This record gives sequence, structure tokens and C-alpha cells, in this order.
Amino acid sequence: MNLERLRAIYDGLATQHHDSHRRCAWSTAEGQETRFLALTTHINVSGALVLDAGCGDGALSDYLTTHFENVRYVGVDCSAEMINVARKEHPESLFIEDDLLQVQGDYDYVLCCGALNHAMENHEVFVRNAITHMFNLAQVAVSICFLSDNAKERFDWLYYYNPNMVFNIARELTPYVVYNHTYADNDFCITMFRR
Repeated sequence: MNLERLRAIYDGLATQHHDSHRRCAWSTAEGQETRFLALTTHINVSGALVLDAGCGDGALSDYLTTHFENVRYVGVDCSAEMINVARKEHPESLFIEDDLLQVQGDYDYVLCCGALNHAMENHEVFVRNAITHMFNLAQVAVSICFLSDNAKERFDWLYYYNPNMVFNIARELTPYVVYNHTYADNDFCITMFRR
């Protein structure tokens, strides 16, 4: 899949569905929230500037403001329709339409919930570049949820990661890595700290 195809898929989902988890291609609302919890289990984003990389309709902004104080949230997504929905539903937050690999800035934390799970052309290169770019944007930590190759049910348009491969990429960037594969059979989270 390429970026244009990915945009088209999420533009369609944004206009087709009214529930956040369906817009963002999650099976259930509970599963979406479970992943949000996994992203933030090892970090405290109170008072922090947070980039939501692949923000979809911005549902993570609600989760963060409910569970943390004074979060300054910025969402970025390649789908114009998702960004339109996000801006309408979360007018207090900032949303940018851009390619994840092109976004710039200095953030305390970068969070990414599922945006790297789409099978892209040259996927191994894409994911290494994406993880490295997100880590370079973060001053404190990056937390990313991935689909696991332990998943029993699979879809050909998604990419299922070997957790060791992702862990090794993370360890090339920092020795401070937390790995969590306990919250779901088909999903895991890597949190990478600067120190």
C-alpha cells in the first residue's frame, strides 16, 4: 500500500462512520481504549506537549485530557477527512494534515497508536524510518502500539510485527526501552525513553 491509498481508505472511514473506533479501523471501543492505556502506562504526560502521530479523529486527545492534567495535544494525520472530523470534535486541540514522516517540531512525547500497522511498500525501511523520525521529534519518550505476529486472525492489508525486530530497532536508538505484550494477544507496545 502507498500513502495515497492509505489516505483514500481513511478519508472513506471518516465520512462513513460516527464511532471513533470504527473510523479508526479498530474492532471495538474497548480495544481502542486498551491501546491508549498501553501507550501511557509507563509515562506521565501531565503538563507535556504531546504529538499523536497518525491521530485519526483525535480520540486520543480525549483520553489524555481525562487521565492527565494540562496536556498540550497536537495530532497529525495524512487523511484530510480525519483531520476535518478531529477539528470539529476536538476544537481545543491542534490538528495538522501531513505525512507522519514529514512532520517537524519538538515535542515532549510522541504517541502512535496503530498508524504503523498498514502494510506499506518497502515496509521494513518504512517502519525503521518512522520509528527513528518519531524518536528524533521527542524530547522525553516515544510510545508506539504495533500489531503482533502472534495474532491468530490476520488481514492482508495490515502488517504484523515480530516484537523482537521492533525491540531491536528501538534498542539501536536508545538503551531505555520498555516492551509490553501483556494487554492483548495480537498487539504490543514499545516505549522508548531518551534517558
